[in-house]
Amino acid sequence: MNMNASIGNILRGSLGAAVVIATNLTAVAPAVADINIGALACQAPYLDQAEGLRWHEHYVINPTNGVTTWVVCPIAFETQQLPNQFQVGAFGNSTIPGTNALCYANIVDLRNQHIPTGSFLNNPGQDMTGQWLMSTKNPSNTLWSSWVTLTQAAVNGAHMPPPQTPVDPTQTQGPAYWSMTINCQLKPGQALNMVSLWPTL
Repeated sequence: MNMNASIGNILRGSLGAAVVIATNLTAVAPAVADINIGALACQAPYLDQAEGLRWHEHYVINPTNGVTTWVVCPIAFETQQLPNQFQVGAFGNSTIPGTNALCYANIVDLRNQHIPTGSFLNNPGQDMTGQWLMSTKNPSNTLWSSWVTLTQAAVNGAHMPPPQTPVDPTQTQGPAYWSMTINCQLKPGQALNMVSLWPTL
């Protein structure tokens, strides 16, 4: 038996297998990957509003005997995987057929210096926040949904020009500086299941 030949065959076979595996991994790599975040991550803006809500591992509900309340939900995303056009949405249920929740998409630049709540920091010239009303869709049975289509250009256009900082003196805009949230108004008898971002690269 020629040991050198056998070893050579083994090495060639292993290399061929490695090429096949690498090719298959490339072939099955997802072209898009949606981001879904359960409503367990959502919060009420004030503690007294949170008291009446009920969080579950699958959803957050405003009981039928509750009061109309807002919840805010973060959407974590990879900044380099956000395409030029994307959608954000919210999905839930209602005990009253045919009703939708009122939802907004929010994108804020980390250099925002306009925080007017309670006159904390009233600086509209440095307002780098953007808010968009999400379009409610025709409900199906108890399900409701709401979403909006956005572009990076539209978001940048909604923000005031950023200031120069030691980190970025070029005043660059874009997803690398953004946070993203959705806030929804839940009426009594409404639940939120998840918030989503799609597509991502």
